Amino acid sequence: NPILRCLSNIPPLENYFTTTRELYRGLLDKHIFALNYFKSMEEAGIDVILCPGQITPALPAGTAGTFIPILLPYLPWNVLNMPAGIAPVTRYTAEDENQMESYPWNDLTYRLIHRFNKGAEGLPLTVQVVARPYHEEQVLQIMKVLHENGSYRV
Repeated sequence: NPILRCLSNIPPLENYFTTTRELYRGLLDKHIFALNYFKSMEEAGIDVILCPGQITPALPAGTAGTFIPILLPYLPWNVLNMPAGIAPVTRYTAEDENQMESYPWNDLTYRLIHRFNKGAEGLPLTVQVVARPYHEEQVLQIMKVLHENGSYRV
């Protein structure tokens, strides 16, 4: 979509399946990718991944459905069918707001992030806890540790 490329640096979806054969091939490719990813995790001794929970603090009411980039931190784990949980670890501060001055403004996504972060002081910032399929107990255990030992309080 050439218009989208003018507005954002987020790459568009390029693959569409129009036949059953193409869909089957796409699912097979996804399965092979997942197996290789899990094997890499195993070889590296990785049981759990901690990564950003979201690219902004909580969005203003009614905007999440119109801001597709908000999904980006969740997509890989959903595609790979990996259990994940979100845990608040700190809050958005005045210092975070000041550091936004150096954040890019050069495309629509960045400009929206600036707009959504205005007035977000005090809102939770989160991490995402991700484990291999069928290891939900590891996600819950790490989330419990974060809750019991972290600085975030309601």
